[in-house]
Amino acid sequence: AAELTKFVEKARHGTVKNKDIVKFAKLFHDDLTLDNMGRAQLVTMCSFMNLRPYGADAFLRFQLRSKIRDILEDDRRIVWEGVEVLSRSELQEACMERGM
Repeated sequence: AAELTKFVEKARHGTVKNKDIVKFAKLFHDDLTLDNMGRAQLVTMCSFMNLRPYGADAFLRFQLRSKIRDILEDDRRIVWEGVEVLSRSELQEACMERGM
């Protein structure tokens, strides 16, 4: 619990490392997290993921779930085929979709 608290503090200050994100991301499930988000957070997530932030909260959650599902499917294909087969533009696009 103390480690998670430190992680949250680092995240608030923007000093989180990728290995820490991966470590703690396993604790959260996408659906449960989206169900607990308020409208402001949903709108921000939609904007971050290049989705239109218009509509009811349920629709925003649906859009986000669909986008997350698409990204996870794309990740599986990339792992299967290997990152080396991606062209530079495909790699840039994949990174942009993931907010990198």
